[in-house]
Amino acid sequence: MKRRRKFKKKSGFRKFLISFLVLVLLGGGGMVYELYSRVYNPNIVFTKDTKEKYIYIPTSSDFTKVVEILSENGLLINSNSFGWLAKQKKYTNNIKPGRYKIDRALNNNELINLLRSGRQTPIKVTFNNLRTKEQLAGRIANQIEADSLTLLHYISDTLFQQKLGLSDDNVACIFIPNTYEFYWNTSADQFVKRMLKEYQKFWNNDRKAKAD
Repeated sequence: MKRRRKFKKKSGFRKFLISFLVLVLLGGGGMVYELYSRVYNPNIVFTKDTKEKYIYIPTSSDFTKVVEILSENGLLINSNSFGWLAKQKKYTNNIKPGRYKIDRALNNNELINLLRSGRQTPIKVTFNNLRTKEQLAGRIANQIEADSLTLLHYISDTLFQQKLGLSDDNVACIFIPNTYEFYWNTSADQFVKRMLKEYQKFWNNDRKAKAD
């Protein structure tokens, strides 16, 4: 009788242990699947006719602003999983401004890697038939992050104009009409310096000789 009781006790304990281990494995599997889903499941939603979208992250943006931009564009399926992985990958304190191309079916890992790398998509900046510096500043500000007042202040600076031998009347001539490639978050300073290089490249010795 004692042997039978001991056997029953051992048998009951084994069943309990097996059941416990099964539950642990199932629970662990569920946790693994949950973690996998947060990282690798698609977390971007587009309409059927949309293949890609662009988002613009302004200079000095924080992570809250990034989530707001993604949400306002109706892109994130689950903002909580995006936020969780962003913290794990230390993106929350490493925001890089710019214009980013968002493709269909990106998962959180791919999206965060893109934004964290700063691998933004350049923009085509075009201007022509502009007679005044005010018109120029307004046209440019519609295409890059720099605002028109900052651009206007930069090219209206007396010292800047004197170095080039120009004035308010003709300073706009350094902006050769064409289509140029810039990063969206280009500052006024960076934009004007690039245009000066293009101006000097355009007015090479041959063109100057012909103009004379």
